[in-house]
Amino acid sequence: MNRYKRESLGRLKYRYSLWRPLGQAMDDFKMILNGEKVGVAVSGGKDSFVLLDLLWKLLKFAPIKFELYCLTLNMGWKGFDPTPIASFCKARDIPFFYMETEIAKILELRREKDPCSLCSSMRRGALYELAERAGCDKIALGHHLDDLITAFMLSLFFAGSLETGRPWVRSECGRFVIIRPLSYVREEVIASYHKEMGLPLVENSCPYASSNYRLKMKEILRELEKMNPNVKSCILNALKKGGLLNPIER
Repeated sequence: MNRYKRESLGRLKYRYSLWRPLGQAMDDFKMILNGEKVGVAVSGGKDSFVLLDLLWKLLKFAPIKFELYCLTLNMGWKGFDPTPIASFCKARDIPFFYMETEIAKILELRREKDPCSLCSSMRRGALYELAERAGCDKIALGHHLDDLITAFMLSLFFAGSLETGRPWVRSECGRFVIIRPLSYVREEVIASYHKEMGLPLVENSCPYASSNYRLKMKEILRELEKMNPNVKSCILNALKKGGLLNPIER
């Protein structure tokens, strides 16, 4: 199937499961305004590739006009290859901004009990630096509904608080707005779209990827879904009603 047939299929088949919740989230939080410069943080995983693909397609028919950039960090893990990301961007005339870091080396030296927390902090700082270089106003992350729910579960079970990754939040430095356009989209829909559209995939070479608590929360969520197939929608509605998705302007 050629690219144009896949794109047509993608618009029809995923109209209600992907495009509608994407548009709803973007409208609810006014994520992208006319003339803004939006950088998509692309790690090479399915979520970030799907987000970049969707926003690129939105450029063609959305009533607002914005500039789209790809922001990719090399964490320093052995085996990471940014070539598929660069090639994807080149074929679509998306400006590609890339930066190598020594985050992996620092994590190996520090040997923290919770390396994911330290990694997240350093990665965020590096991403802001790269976004500054690209001249972005907003940084789009590929977090989806399952991510928001598991973040809420982690906050509830391990921090005794009620928090999640909000769809719109001002960065700590105040320079950028962080947006999550896939906040209402289920992970299984993203995985299906990624496969059907034939999008690239860069192997996650992080040695801690399979051992963090977030994956354990996803296992619990899958068990809950067996008991109630609508549990994700129920939790999303609860997050909305509780104000936990409200924008944060620092």
